[in-house]
Amino acid sequence: MSNKTFQIVLLGAFGFFIIAGLVALATAKFGGSSAATVTVWGTFDSDQYSSVITKVLGANSKLKIDYVQKNADTFDQDLIEALASQRGPDLFFLSDDLIIREQDKVYPIPYSSFSIRNFKDAFIPEAELYLKTDSFLAMPISIDPLVMFWNRDLFANAGISVAPQNWSEFLTLPKSLTVRNNAGAISQSAVALGSFKNIASAKEILSAMILQTGNGIISEDTNGLLSCTLTSTNEPSTAVNFFTEFVNPLKPDYSWNNSLPNSKNYFLSGNLAVYFGFASEFAEIRSKNPNLNFDVTYFPQILESQNKITYGKMQAIAISKTTANFNAAFEAMVALSGSDIVKAWSDQTGLPPVRRDLLKSTNPSDPNSEIFYNSAIYARGWLDPNKTSTGNIFQTMVESVTSGRLPVSEAVSNATKDINNLLQ
Repeated sequence: MSNKTFQIVLLGAFGFFIIAGLVALATAKFGGSSAATVTVWGTFDSDQYSSVITKVLGANSKLKIDYVQKNADTFDQDLIEALASQRGPDLFFLSDDLIIREQDKVYPIPYSSFSIRNFKDAFIPEAELYLKTDSFLAMPISIDPLVMFWNRDLFANAGISVAPQNWSEFLTLPKSLTVRNNAGAISQSAVALGSFKNIASAKEILSAMILQTGNGIISEDTNGLLSCTLTSTNEPSTAVNFFTEFVNPLKPDYSWNNSLPNSKNYFLSGNLAVYFGFASEFAEIRSKNPNLNFDVTYFPQILESQNKITYGKMQAIAISKTTANFNAAFEAMVALSGSDIVKAWSDQTGLPPVRRDLLKSTNPSDPNSEIFYNSAIYARGWLDPNKTSTGNIFQTMVESVTSGRLPVSEAVSNATKDINNLLQ
Protein backbone atom coordinates (compact mmCIF):
# COMPACT_ATOMS: atom_id res chain seq x y z
CA MET A 1 0.00 0.00 0.00
CA SER A 2 1.43 3.42 -1.00
CA ASN A 3 1.81 6.25 1.51
CA LYS A 4 -0.89 8.25 -0.31
CA THR A 5 -3.35 5.35 -0.21
CA PHE A 6 -2.60 4.79 3.46
CA GLN A 7 -3.27 8.47 4.22
CA ILE A 8 -6.61 8.39 2.40
CA VAL A 9 -7.70 5.24 4.25
CA LEU A 10 -6.57 6.71 7.55
CA LEU A 11 -8.42 10.00 6.98
CA GLY A 12 -11.57 8.13 6.01
CA ALA A 13 -11.42 5.93 9.08
CA PHE A 14 -10.67 8.92 11.28
CA GLY A 15 -13.70 10.78 9.94
CA PHE A 16 -15.96 7.74 10.46
CA PHE A 17 -14.96 7.24 14.06
CA ILE A 18 -15.34 10.95 14.84
CA ILE A 19 -18.90 10.97 13.54
CA ALA A 20 -19.77 7.67 15.20
CA GLY A 21 -18.34 8.92 18.47
CA LEU A 22 -20.23 12.20 18.29
CA VAL A 23 -23.57 10.53 17.68
CA ALA A 24 -22.96 7.98 20.42
CA LEU A 25 -21.94 10.72 22.82
CA ALA A 26 -25.05 12.76 22.10
CA THR A 27 -27.31 9.77 22.66
CA ALA A 28 -25.54 8.85 25.89
CA LYS A 29 -25.48 12.39 27.22
CA PHE A 30 -28.98 13.50 26.35
CA GLY A 31 -30.78 10.16 26.19
CA GLY A 32 -33.71 9.04 24.10
CA SER A 33 -34.11 8.10 20.48
CA SER A 34 -32.76 10.33 17.74
CA ALA A 35 -35.37 9.18 15.22
CA ALA A 36 -37.28 12.37 14.44
CA THR A 37 -37.86 15.07 11.88
CA VAL A 38 -35.75 18.16 12.36
CA THR A 39 -36.27 21.48 10.61
CA VAL A 40 -33.33 23.34 9.11
CA TRP A 41 -33.47 26.94 7.94
CA GLY A 42 -30.97 28.10 5.35
CA THR A 43 -30.40 30.16 2.24
CA PHE A 44 -29.40 27.45 -0.25
CA ASP A 45 -31.79 26.67 -3.09
CA SER A 46 -34.45 24.39 -1.63
CA ASP A 47 -34.78 22.01 -4.58
CA GLN A 48 -31.03 21.56 -4.91
CA TYR A 49 -30.17 21.16 -1.23
CA SER A 50 -33.15 18.99 -0.37
CA SER A 51 -32.31 16.66 -3.25
CA VAL A 52 -28.72 16.38 -2.00
CA ILE A 53 -29.90 15.51 1.50
CA THR A 54 -32.35 12.90 0.22
CA LYS A 55 -29.80 11.40 -2.15
CA VAL A 56 -27.14 11.01 0.53
CA LEU A 57 -29.27 9.98 3.51
CA GLY A 58 -31.66 7.81 1.51
CA ALA A 59 -35.42 7.57 1.75
CA ASN A 60 -35.24 4.98 4.53
CA SER A 61 -33.07 6.98 6.90
CA LYS A 62 -34.39 7.26 10.46
CA LEU A 63 -33.18 10.84 10.49
CA LYS A 64 -35.57 13.10 8.61
CA ILE A 65 -34.38 16.58 7.69
CA ASP A 66 -36.92 19.15 6.58
CA TYR A 67 -34.97 21.90 4.84
CA VAL A 68 -36.65 25.31 4.49
CA GLN A 69 -35.15 27.95 2.20
CA LYS A 70 -35.27 31.50 3.56
CA ASN A 71 -34.53 34.84 1.94
CA ALA A 72 -30.90 35.78 2.58
CA ASP A 73 -31.78 39.47 2.92
CA THR A 74 -34.32 38.87 5.71
CA PHE A 75 -32.86 35.70 7.24
CA ASP A 76 -31.60 37.41 10.38
CA GLN A 77 -34.90 39.10 11.19
CA ASP A 78 -36.98 36.02 10.27
CA LEU A 79 -34.92 33.92 12.66
CA ILE A 80 -35.21 36.42 15.52
CA GLU A 81 -38.99 36.62 15.16
CA ALA A 82 -39.45 32.86 14.84
CA LEU A 83 -37.36 31.99 17.88
CA ALA A 84 -39.07 34.67 19.95
CA SER A 85 -42.44 33.11 19.23
CA GLN A 86 -41.19 29.52 19.72
CA ARG A 87 -41.68 28.74 16.03
CA GLY A 88 -38.01 28.55 15.18
CA PRO A 89 -36.11 25.72 13.47
CA ASP A 90 -34.09 23.00 15.19
CA LEU A 91 -31.02 24.05 13.24
CA PHE A 92 -30.14 27.06 11.13
CA PHE A 93 -27.42 28.32 8.83
CA LEU A 94 -24.94 30.53 10.64
CA SER A 95 -22.97 32.50 8.07
CA ASP A 96 -19.63 33.96 9.07
CA ASP A 97 -21.07 37.50 9.05
CA LEU A 98 -23.84 36.57 11.50
CA ILE A 99 -21.73 34.86 14.17
CA ILE A 100 -21.75 37.79 16.59
CA ARG A 101 -25.41 38.67 16.07
CA GLU A 102 -26.76 35.12 16.37
CA GLN A 103 -24.41 33.36 18.79
CA ASP A 104 -26.80 33.85 21.72
CA LYS A 105 -29.37 31.74 19.82
CA VAL A 106 -26.98 28.81 19.35
CA TYR A 107 -26.55 25.69 21.46
CA PRO A 108 -22.71 25.56 21.70
CA ILE A 109 -20.95 22.19 21.46
CA PRO A 110 -18.37 21.74 24.25
CA TYR A 111 -14.84 20.66 23.37
CA SER A 112 -15.30 17.69 25.67
CA SER A 113 -17.61 16.39 22.95
CA PHE A 114 -15.50 17.40 19.95
CA SER A 115 -12.01 18.77 20.52
CA ILE A 116 -10.41 21.81 18.93
CA ARG A 117 -7.86 19.45 17.40
CA ASN A 118 -10.57 17.42 15.69
CA PHE A 119 -12.32 20.58 14.51
CA LYS A 120 -9.16 22.05 12.98
CA ASP A 121 -8.26 18.73 11.37
CA ALA A 122 -11.70 18.46 9.81
CA PHE A 123 -12.29 21.97 8.44
CA ILE A 124 -10.44 24.74 6.58
CA PRO A 125 -8.86 27.64 8.53
CA GLU A 126 -11.75 30.12 8.16
CA ALA A 127 -13.91 27.70 10.15
CA GLU A 128 -12.01 28.79 13.26
CA LEU A 129 -14.22 31.88 13.38
CA TYR A 130 -16.79 29.59 15.02
CA LEU A 131 -14.46 28.55 17.87
CA LYS A 132 -15.02 29.93 21.36
CA THR A 133 -13.02 29.48 24.55
CA ASP A 134 -14.62 26.21 25.65
CA SER A 135 -16.93 25.29 22.76
CA PHE A 136 -17.75 25.83 19.10
CA LEU A 137 -20.90 27.36 17.66
CA ALA A 138 -21.40 25.52 14.39
CA MET A 139 -19.96 23.06 11.89
CA PRO A 140 -19.10 24.49 8.44
CA ILE A 141 -20.94 23.18 5.39
CA SER A 142 -19.95 25.51 2.54
CA ILE A 143 -17.30 28.00 1.42
CA ASP A 144 -17.45 30.49 -1.45
CA PRO A 145 -14.02 32.11 -1.99
CA LEU A 146 -13.31 35.44 -3.65
CA VAL A 147 -11.46 34.96 -6.95
CA MET A 148 -10.44 36.99 -9.99
CA PHE A 149 -12.18 36.84 -13.36
CA TRP A 150 -10.33 38.25 -16.35
CA ASN A 151 -11.24 38.99 -19.96
CA ARG A 152 -8.85 37.03 -22.16
CA ASP A 153 -9.64 39.02 -25.31
CA LEU A 154 -8.91 42.40 -23.69
CA PHE A 155 -5.64 41.11 -22.27
CA ALA A 156 -4.64 39.59 -25.61
CA ASN A 157 -5.50 42.78 -27.50
CA ALA A 158 -3.22 44.68 -25.13
CA GLY A 159 -0.42 42.18 -25.66
CA ILE A 160 -0.60 40.81 -22.12
CA SER A 161 -0.34 37.02 -22.02
CA VAL A 162 -1.13 36.24 -18.37
CA ALA A 163 -3.36 37.62 -15.65
CA PRO A 164 -1.74 39.59 -12.81
CA GLN A 165 -0.83 37.62 -9.70
CA ASN A 166 0.08 40.39 -7.27
CA TRP A 167 -1.15 43.91 -6.54
CA SER A 168 2.02 45.57 -7.79
CA GLU A 169 1.23 44.41 -11.31
CA PHE A 170 -2.11 46.23 -11.21
CA LEU A 171 -0.34 49.57 -11.17
CA THR A 172 0.79 48.92 -14.75
CA LEU A 173 -2.50 47.56 -16.15
CA PRO A 174 -4.44 50.83 -16.68
CA LYS A 175 -1.79 52.06 -19.10
CA SER A 176 -2.58 49.14 -21.44
CA LEU A 177 -6.17 48.23 -20.58
CA THR A 178 -7.99 51.44 -19.64
CA VAL A 179 -9.32 53.31 -22.66
CA ARG A 180 -10.76 56.83 -22.68
CA ASN A 181 -12.77 58.48 -25.42
CA ASN A 182 -12.16 61.93 -26.90
CA ALA A 183 -14.04 63.53 -24.03
CA GLY A 184 -11.82 61.78 -21.49
CA ALA A 185 -14.54 59.42 -20.28
CA ILE A 186 -13.61 55.79 -19.58
CA SER A 187 -14.95 53.45 -22.27
CA GLN A 188 -12.95 50.40 -21.19
CA SER A 189 -11.55 49.76 -17.73
CA ALA A 190 -8.62 47.71 -16.49
CA VAL A 191 -10.06 47.04 -13.03
CA ALA A 192 -12.95 48.11 -10.81
CA LEU A 193 -11.40 49.41 -7.58
CA GLY A 194 -11.80 52.52 -5.49
CA SER A 195 -15.53 53.09 -5.05
CA PHE A 196 -18.45 51.33 -3.38
CA LYS A 197 -21.68 52.27 -5.12
CA ASN A 198 -20.94 50.51 -8.40
CA ILE A 199 -18.47 47.80 -7.39
CA ALA A 200 -19.94 44.42 -6.58
CA SER A 201 -18.53 42.95 -3.33
CA ALA A 202 -16.55 46.14 -2.62
CA LYS A 203 -16.57 45.49 1.13
CA GLU A 204 -15.34 41.92 0.67
CA ILE A 205 -12.60 43.01 -1.75
CA LEU A 206 -11.31 45.65 0.66
CA SER A 207 -11.63 43.18 3.56
CA ALA A 208 -9.45 40.69 1.70
CA MET A 209 -6.82 43.36 1.02
CA ILE A 210 -6.74 44.33 4.70
CA LEU A 211 -6.62 40.70 5.86
CA GLN A 212 -3.67 40.15 3.51
CA THR A 213 -1.69 42.71 5.53
CA GLY A 214 -1.98 40.49 8.61
CA ASN A 215 -4.62 42.63 10.29
CA GLY A 216 -7.69 40.62 11.34
CA ILE A 217 -10.00 43.70 11.49
CA ILE A 218 -11.62 42.33 14.70
CA SER A 219 -9.76 40.70 17.58
CA GLU A 220 -11.07 38.79 20.58
CA ASP A 221 -9.24 38.70 23.91
CA THR A 222 -9.18 35.84 26.41
CA ASN A 223 -12.30 37.22 28.09
CA GLY A 224 -14.24 37.17 24.84
CA LEU A 225 -14.20 40.95 24.42
CA LEU A 226 -14.09 42.12 20.81
CA SER A 227 -12.38 45.20 19.42
CA CYS A 228 -11.57 46.65 16.01
CA THR A 229 -7.88 46.52 15.11
CA LEU A 230 -7.79 48.69 11.98
CA THR A 231 -5.61 51.31 13.70
CA SER A 232 -3.35 48.86 15.55
CA THR A 233 -0.89 48.94 12.61
CA ASN A 234 -0.34 51.11 9.54
CA GLU A 235 -1.06 48.31 7.07
CA PRO A 236 -4.88 48.76 6.88
CA SER A 237 -4.35 52.40 5.90
CA THR A 238 -1.95 51.22 3.20
CA ALA A 239 -4.60 48.84 1.87
CA VAL A 240 -7.28 51.56 1.84
CA ASN A 241 -4.88 53.94 0.12
CA PHE A 242 -4.15 51.37 -2.60
CA PHE A 243 -7.85 50.53 -3.03
CA THR A 244 -8.72 54.20 -3.62
CA GLU A 245 -5.79 54.80 -5.98
CA PHE A 246 -7.73 53.73 -9.06
CA VAL A 247 -10.47 56.40 -8.90
CA ASN A 248 -8.11 59.38 -8.85
CA PRO A 249 -8.18 60.91 -12.36
CA LEU A 250 -4.83 62.59 -11.69
CA LYS A 251 -3.07 59.26 -11.16
CA PRO A 252 -1.62 57.17 -14.04
CA ASP A 253 -3.50 54.11 -12.79
CA TYR A 254 -6.91 55.83 -12.96
CA SER A 255 -9.40 53.25 -14.27
CA TRP A 256 -12.72 53.63 -12.42
CA ASN A 257 -15.30 56.19 -11.31
CA ASN A 258 -18.84 56.37 -9.94
CA SER A 259 -20.40 57.13 -13.33
CA LEU A 260 -19.55 53.70 -14.73
CA PRO A 261 -22.03 50.78 -14.64
CA ASN A 262 -22.02 48.11 -11.96
CA SER A 263 -18.72 46.25 -12.16
CA LYS A 264 -20.28 42.84 -12.85
CA ASN A 265 -22.45 44.23 -15.63
CA TYR A 266 -19.46 46.05 -17.10
CA PHE A 267 -17.49 42.81 -17.10
CA LEU A 268 -20.40 40.94 -18.70
CA SER A 269 -20.54 43.56 -21.45
CA GLY A 270 -16.87 42.94 -22.25
CA ASN A 271 -15.66 46.37 -21.16
CA LEU A 272 -13.93 45.46 -17.89
CA ALA A 273 -10.67 43.53 -18.00
CA VAL A 274 -10.61 42.33 -14.37
CA TYR A 275 -13.58 41.58 -12.14
CA PHE A 276 -13.33 40.40 -8.54
CA GLY A 277 -16.19 38.08 -7.63
CA PHE A 278 -16.98 34.82 -5.89
CA ALA A 279 -16.54 31.31 -7.20
CA SER A 280 -20.33 30.91 -7.19
CA GLU A 281 -20.56 33.62 -9.87
CA PHE A 282 -18.70 31.62 -12.52
CA ALA A 283 -21.75 29.76 -13.81
CA GLU A 284 -23.85 32.94 -13.80
CA ILE A 285 -21.29 34.88 -15.85
CA ARG A 286 -20.94 32.06 -18.36
CA SER A 287 -24.72 31.74 -18.63
CA LYS A 288 -25.45 35.45 -19.05
CA ASN A 289 -22.83 35.95 -21.76
CA PRO A 290 -21.80 32.65 -23.43
CA ASN A 291 -19.66 34.58 -25.93
CA LEU A 292 -17.53 36.28 -23.29
CA ASN A 293 -13.98 34.91 -23.50
CA PHE A 294 -13.03 34.95 -19.83
CA ASP A 295 -11.11 32.87 -17.34
CA VAL A 296 -10.74 32.66 -13.58
CA THR A 297 -7.65 32.73 -11.39
CA TYR A 298 -6.57 33.48 -7.83
CA PHE A 299 -7.37 36.71 -6.03
CA PRO A 300 -4.16 38.82 -6.23
CA GLN A 301 -1.70 38.78 -3.34
CA ILE A 302 0.82 41.17 -1.84
CA LEU A 303 4.15 40.85 -3.64
CA GLU A 304 6.57 38.54 -1.79
CA SER A 305 4.05 37.85 0.97
CA GLN A 306 4.51 34.46 2.63
CA ASN A 307 0.80 34.02 3.36
CA LYS A 308 -1.84 33.66 0.65
CA ILE A 309 -5.21 35.06 1.66
CA THR A 310 -8.55 35.74 0.01
CA TYR A 311 -11.99 36.41 1.43
CA GLY A 312 -14.48 33.59 1.83
CA LYS A 313 -18.22 33.54 2.46
CA MET A 314 -18.82 30.61 4.79
CA GLN A 315 -22.00 28.86 5.84
CA ALA A 316 -22.15 26.61 8.88
CA ILE A 317 -24.89 24.62 10.59
CA ALA A 318 -25.82 25.47 14.18
CA ILE A 319 -28.21 23.93 16.68
CA SER A 320 -30.90 26.26 17.97
CA LYS A 321 -31.12 26.75 21.72
CA THR A 322 -34.88 26.27 21.43
CA THR A 323 -34.79 22.84 19.77
CA ALA A 324 -37.00 20.26 21.46
CA ASN A 325 -34.96 17.33 20.14
CA PHE A 326 -31.26 17.88 20.69
CA ASN A 327 -30.26 14.32 19.73
CA ALA A 328 -31.82 14.47 16.27
CA ALA A 329 -30.56 18.02 15.76
CA PHE A 330 -27.06 16.94 16.71
CA GLU A 331 -27.17 14.00 14.30
CA ALA A 332 -28.41 16.32 11.56
CA MET A 333 -25.58 18.78 12.22
CA VAL A 334 -23.01 16.00 11.97
CA ALA A 335 -24.61 14.62 8.81
CA LEU A 336 -24.89 17.99 7.04
CA SER A 337 -21.25 18.80 7.77
CA GLY A 338 -20.05 15.28 6.99
CA SER A 339 -18.02 14.29 3.94
CA ASP A 340 -20.89 12.71 2.00
CA ILE A 341 -23.28 15.67 1.98
CA VAL A 342 -20.52 18.29 1.72
CA LYS A 343 -19.08 16.46 -1.30
CA ALA A 344 -22.51 16.05 -2.90
CA TRP A 345 -23.22 19.76 -2.45
CA SER A 346 -19.81 20.63 -3.88
CA ASP A 347 -20.48 18.44 -6.92
CA GLN A 348 -23.93 20.01 -7.32
CA THR A 349 -22.77 23.63 -7.17
CA GLY A 350 -19.20 23.54 -8.42
CA LEU A 351 -18.04 25.21 -5.20
CA PRO A 352 -15.04 23.83 -3.32
CA PRO A 353 -15.74 21.65 -0.27
CA VAL A 354 -15.22 23.06 3.19
CA ARG A 355 -13.64 19.89 4.56
CA ARG A 356 -9.90 19.19 4.47
CA ASP A 357 -10.34 15.50 3.60
CA LEU A 358 -12.21 16.48 0.42
CA LEU A 359 -9.70 19.13 -0.66
CA LYS A 360 -6.81 16.72 -1.10
CA SER A 361 -7.61 16.14 -4.77
CA THR A 362 -9.19 18.27 -7.49
CA ASN A 363 -11.22 17.22 -10.50
CA PRO A 364 -8.75 17.01 -13.42
CA SER A 365 -11.58 17.44 -15.95
CA ASP A 366 -12.57 20.80 -14.43
CA PRO A 367 -9.98 23.53 -15.10
CA ASN A 368 -11.44 25.70 -12.34
CA SER A 369 -11.36 23.19 -9.50
CA GLU A 370 -7.70 23.77 -8.68
CA ILE A 371 -8.30 27.53 -8.42
CA PHE A 372 -11.43 27.13 -6.30
CA TYR A 373 -10.02 24.37 -4.06
CA ASN A 374 -6.81 26.24 -3.26
CA SER A 375 -8.76 29.48 -2.75
CA ALA A 376 -10.90 27.67 -0.17
CA ILE A 377 -7.75 26.89 1.80
CA TYR A 378 -6.59 30.52 1.52
CA ALA A 379 -10.03 31.90 2.48
CA ARG A 380 -10.42 34.00 5.62
CA GLY A 381 -13.12 36.15 7.19
CA TRP A 382 -13.69 38.33 10.23
CA LEU A 383 -16.21 38.65 13.05
CA ASP A 384 -18.58 41.20 11.58
CA PRO A 385 -20.91 42.75 14.20
CA ASN A 386 -23.47 43.89 11.61
CA LYS A 387 -22.81 43.37 7.89
CA THR A 388 -25.06 46.22 6.78
CA SER A 389 -23.69 48.74 9.27
CA THR A 390 -20.05 47.81 8.65
CA GLY A 391 -20.71 47.99 4.92
CA ASN A 392 -21.84 51.58 5.41
CA ILE A 393 -18.80 52.28 7.60
CA PHE A 394 -16.42 50.90 4.97
CA GLN A 395 -18.17 52.93 2.28
CA THR A 396 -17.92 56.14 4.33
CA MET A 397 -14.24 55.43 4.99
CA VAL A 398 -13.49 54.99 1.28
CA GLU A 399 -15.59 57.96 0.12
CA SER A 400 -14.02 60.22 2.75
CA VAL A 401 -10.67 59.50 1.11
CA THR A 402 -11.73 59.64 -2.54
CA SER A 403 -13.62 62.91 -2.02
CA GLY A 404 -10.63 64.49 -0.33
CA ARG A 405 -12.57 65.17 2.89
CA LEU A 406 -10.16 63.20 5.07
CA PRO A 407 -6.65 61.79 4.86
CA VAL A 408 -6.50 57.98 4.85
CA SER A 409 -5.28 57.70 8.45
CA GLU A 410 -8.17 59.78 9.80
CA ALA A 411 -10.75 57.94 7.70
CA VAL A 412 -9.48 54.59 9.02
CA SER A 413 -9.47 55.94 12.58
CA ASN A 414 -13.10 57.04 12.27
CA ALA A 415 -14.06 53.63 10.88
CA THR A 416 -12.36 51.96 13.82
CA LYS A 417 -14.33 54.07 16.31
CA ASP A 418 -17.61 53.35 14.50
CA ILE A 419 -17.02 49.60 14.44
CA ASN A 420 -16.07 49.60 18.11
CA ASN A 421 -19.36 51.38 18.85
CA LEU A 422 -21.18 48.55 17.09
CA LEU A 423 -19.28 45.96 19.11
CA GLN A 424 -20.28 47.68 22.35
